[in-house]
Amino acid sequence: MGGLKTDPPVEWGGHSPVRRGGPGRWFQAALGRSPHVDVRAYRLRTPVWPAGAPGLRIAHVTDLHVGRVTPEARLEAAVEAVNESGAALVALTGDYVAHSLRYLPRLTHALKALKIPAFATLGNHDHWHGADAVTRALERAGVEVLCNTNRVFTAGLGAGLGAVSIVGIDDAVTGHHDIERAFAGAQAGPTVVLSHLAEITSRFQDRGVPLVLSGHTHGGQIRTAGVMERVMRRMGHQYILGWYTLDSTAIYVNPGIGAAVIPWRTRHAHAEVAVIDIEASAAPLDVEIVDGRTLFSQFA
Repeated sequence: MGGLKTDPPVEWGGHSPVRRGGPGRWFQAALGRSPHVDVRAYRLRTPVWPAGAPGLRIAHVTDLHVGRVTPEARLEAAVEAVNESGAALVALTGDYVAHSLRYLPRLTHALKALKIPAFATLGNHDHWHGADAVTRALERAGVEVLCNTNRVFTAGLGAGLGAVSIVGIDDAVTGHHDIERAFAGAQAGPTVVLSHLAEITSRFQDRGVPLVLSGHTHGGQIRTAGVMERVMRRMGHQYILGWYTLDSTAIYVNPGIGAAVIPWRTRHAHAEVAVIDIEASAAPLDVEIVDGRTLFSQFA
């Protein structure tokens, strides 16, 4: 499968009257109110994907944090980016609310516009404020919620791939994860895991999972001279932003779309939709950034 022919980050600002580079957009960004979303495209080559099978393109969105802090236009821009990505499915990895359930109709309205199958698991904010209500809001939008369970995905897959198991692990921050239950009955073969907290990967690293998609950290959100990264590591976070490997498993930690308290995001933790092409490879695990011009290896 070929890579996306876009230059990441691609900015989707169709819902905003603020033009790229203009003073109005700068002011919105300074206030954390910019509706713009970066689209970052990656190619994951992995030896644990079936040899000779076609690839799979997945869009990944996390930490929407619908509420006063996250502009509604940014949610709409993220959905628009997913719809235009060419992905077979979109993975949503938790924290749909911030501090209140009152904005859930906004979440449902935004996600109803998705044009591809969507699978979700929950995050700590969802459990803190009402997991059942969040689940219902997602289901009203047509999103399938996978909390410690799995589904076989076949829609739009080529005959050579057949099916992919989507495993959703409930939030580990609040202790709702049950890994054995999540994998119970999952078919053998290509698997993608959704988990709000990436650190839980060490509990199933021997299962040969090609890809784990996570969020939670907001990529550090405000990254200045490595201060936030050091703080987060002291809090026990091993995986903060971007790509990591654990044995044969690739882990992607997305900085997310919204914010719960502080609206600002510095350059390396902009609101993001990730688009990932998974391909088989006889070589060691490798990830490349696809920008339409040059490919940069992420793993040596």
